[in-house]
Amino acid sequence: MTQNGNDNLKTKTVSNREQDEFVSFSPEEMSPIEVAEALESDLILGKTEKQIKKARRIFGANEIRSEFRLSFRESLKNQIKGLTSPFLLLCSLLMYIFRPYEYTYLFMTLIIGGIIFFNAFAEFRASIALRLPKKYSSLKAKVVRNGEETVIDSRLLVPGDIVMLEEGSMVPADCRLIDDLALSVLESHISGVSGSVHKTGRYISHGGESVCENMIYAGSIVTSGHCSAIVCRTGKETLIRRMRADRENTLPDILKYVSELCRFVSIASVIVCFVLLAVGVAAGADITNWFICSLAIGASSLCDSMVSLCASALGFGAKSMAQDGMVVKNYNCIQTLAKTDTIACGKNLAFPPKRISLTGLYFSCRNYDREKRPDDAAVELLKLMLVCSDARKITSAEKKRKRGLPEYKGLPLDDAIVEYFGEWGKTIGPIHDQYIRLDAEYTLSGDISRILTLHNGKNTVIVRGSPENILSRCAGYTLDGADYKLSDFTRKKILTATEDAARTNSYLLAVACGETDAANLRDIDAEQRLIFKGFISFSGSLDPGVAEAVYRCSGAEIETILNSNDAYYTALNSAKNAGIITDEAQIITAEQIRSCDRGLFIANASYYNLFLNIDDNEWLDIISLRQDNKRTVTATAERINELPIMSKADVSVVPESSCDTLRQTADAMLLGKGINLIADGILNAKTICRRIASVVTYLPAAIIIMLVASVFSACYNQIPPLRAQDVLFGGILFNLVFAIALAFEPRHIKNIRHKAYFTRKTPVLNDFIYPLMFSTGGGIVLFVIHAATFSYTCTMIALTLLLFFYACSVGGHGGVIATKRFGNRLLYLCGLGVLLFIAILIFTIPGHRWFGYAVPTLANLTVALVLSVGYFIFAQTARFFLSPVSSKKKPKDEFEVMEEYTQDEDGYDEDNCDEDDYYDEDDYDDYLNDEDNYSEDDMDDEDNLDDEDNLDDEDESDDE
Repeated sequence: MTQNGNDNLKTKTVSNREQDEFVSFSPEEMSPIEVAEALESDLILGKTEKQIKKARRIFGANEIRSEFRLSFRESLKNQIKGLTSPFLLLCSLLMYIFRPYEYTYLFMTLIIGGIIFFNAFAEFRASIALRLPKKYSSLKAKVVRNGEETVIDSRLLVPGDIVMLEEGSMVPADCRLIDDLALSVLESHISGVSGSVHKTGRYISHGGESVCENMIYAGSIVTSGHCSAIVCRTGKETLIRRMRADRENTLPDILKYVSELCRFVSIASVIVCFVLLAVGVAAGADITNWFICSLAIGASSLCDSMVSLCASALGFGAKSMAQDGMVVKNYNCIQTLAKTDTIACGKNLAFPPKRISLTGLYFSCRNYDREKRPDDAAVELLKLMLVCSDARKITSAEKKRKRGLPEYKGLPLDDAIVEYFGEWGKTIGPIHDQYIRLDAEYTLSGDISRILTLHNGKNTVIVRGSPENILSRCAGYTLDGADYKLSDFTRKKILTATEDAARTNSYLLAVACGETDAANLRDIDAEQRLIFKGFISFSGSLDPGVAEAVYRCSGAEIETILNSNDAYYTALNSAKNAGIITDEAQIITAEQIRSCDRGLFIANASYYNLFLNIDDNEWLDIISLRQDNKRTVTATAERINELPIMSKADVSVVPESSCDTLRQTADAMLLGKGINLIADGILNAKTICRRIASVVTYLPAAIIIMLVASVFSACYNQIPPLRAQDVLFGGILFNLVFAIALAFEPRHIKNIRHKAYFTRKTPVLNDFIYPLMFSTGGGIVLFVIHAATFSYTCTMIALTLLLFFYACSVGGHGGVIATKRFGNRLLYLCGLGVLLFIAILIFTIPGHRWFGYAVPTLANLTVALVLSVGYFIFAQTARFFLSPVSSKKKPKDEFEVMEEYTQDEDGYDEDNCDEDDYYDEDDYDDYLNDEDNYSEDDMDDEDNLDDEDNLDDEDESDDE
């Protein structure tokens, strides 16, 4: 491997000639044919297998993003480069060589050597676990090889491959354009331009340009058009990797914090060694014992183990998150995810139904019995629903591979319609051939909202959505095969039917269609002649885990805001059942937002949790308002148009079924659907932060306790309170066991209620005030116990108790009294194991002979236990009263905030809203419920939609 000093470009080579050729390679200044010749490729057939293998040996894998990668050998080298542990290992080995009868030095050599290997292995396993996202989110690329199109993992791309890109695709490598059609890409990470830029392959650069018009760069997103291009640079040679070469650091922020702290602790441990040695010499103590004790106390900081355990906690936590349904792609978002207090998600992703079935149809101004065989009008309604969807026809090859497949496959609502067809033995037929799609638009939740089709030689627009939304855009309705103008009376009758259906069904879906002269859906006249065809009712069972997740989040002061395009009462019932809202005042529709005063909406925006039929810009504005209120927002996305929302949110989450661009851009990915997966992700993120916080605040305690006790002892009676074996067992071995228990603490459901840790990227003294105070007091207590008992056995027991009690109290704000939690199950098991080990040292002959431990007297043991437990209780009580524990804030009632505005009894603002937009249902109840009122006289008052065509005689519509 060589390096070019001019452009900091590293290239794997097999010969100097090939390297020189590639370094001088400038595809921007060459035509596509010249680029293909230089890369030994063909613009039509692509590369052959032999050429691909050769290129892969030269250029390696196409890794656009660098990753945390560490082999066991590299980790072991890093451990050997440490300061105190390798030096203590060498000294203890030398001491044992000269004093073979002292087994303490032999055990110290073995234990320190074992810790070094344990740290290396833990880092290696953590490196493997942190590469987990690659398994789920590798970018796919459509390439031409050997004259055939195929889809491969983008990491297998080599220079000379021909790639095909279309709208929504992410560029997998630096490529030179060959053919393009209306191509625009978003490359703000390269050029700094916020919007899309036009690209063309006809342009040829003359040098001096960092970003060229005929090149598309790795990480860019195709926003419109499509193209074919030839790969020019991959992996470390891509422009984005070269731009980030100087500042590229693959270590996650949370581990940077730990590494920075470890550096300070490592330096401090060396200083401690010299301080203790100087104190011992000044006090006239035995220099040999003081030296080895000082070195062992310095090694008890376990600073190398701190990094290994924190990396293992992160990797183990990320693996657990993936098992619970969330894969973290950006590890820097874990701290932000743990601070989440607002979840903003779409209806489809939040409430995935377990099963949906069609329960009823409404057309021709009346309900249609589901148990009745569907007639032609019902079939037309159902087919229009499927046309305005992404349902696709199952091919014959798929049916051969798997029997029992339906005729069409789509979203759950579409599958319910297809299932209804199957129940009655009806065939849907080639509906997409009858309605040729020209254009389509999608809702915020990823469903198709309207399409423009070619039907019977005429452009026809079809819209689908909630009944009240569709009805408000219609000019007419269908009654018994004839189309009539939509009067206010008929509109209110249909709305009453939708309200009745919404009270007993989970989903309502309406459809309307009409001929148009518009060439695309951006034409404002596309919906001028929409005819309301009817709506369909669906029932679906809500996953109990969703409601449970919302309840857990609300208990942790995490609010859930929902965007839905369902019917009003359908969305209301779903949100209430899930616990997202408690009353109707927490709902706001798009019409209310647009007609309401901007200041009034901003004042009350934080009290709305359910938003109906809003667009992307309005949803983005709502997220911005939440962030202006100092809230951390985790938002979901399912469509490419939601990239601005993902960029604005503090943490972005997408489902696994989303496109490659969203999966590569998002911070995290869901392996399913449901707000419970997001809640579990937040719980796991808080658990990871708690584990790491526990380790970094616990490990420095042992060295401080033993340092303070040794200094006091040296000044008092010149006798060290701890021998080398006491430090080895209590300060190193038991200390490490407790730290391991903290790093792998079992997940607890109460963690979601705890305050997030590590709000800073670098450690500050304020983060360790309580550990310093507890450790200093613990050192004084340890000195008092040794001075009172003159028993090394009691001193070692007291040190172990202090460390165990402190390990049980870390990780919580305010101590065990405030959090009402003391330790964890794994820590209790480790404590039991340590207790058995101490019993072996005290009550067995090897413990007496090799290490000098004896059975303590009852008085001495009582002193050690009482002082240790009493000091812990005192420290926790003082921490509870001195620490500022934030009380839970009671949310204000929305009516208290809105009391400055005038509200009428019906719940709308008389000053800011149009009274004509509301009608009193009580005035119409008796009239609408009386079928005799919908008579011939009412029908005669309706105008025919098209006087020229005279669609039908109005007298024939009296059949209702």
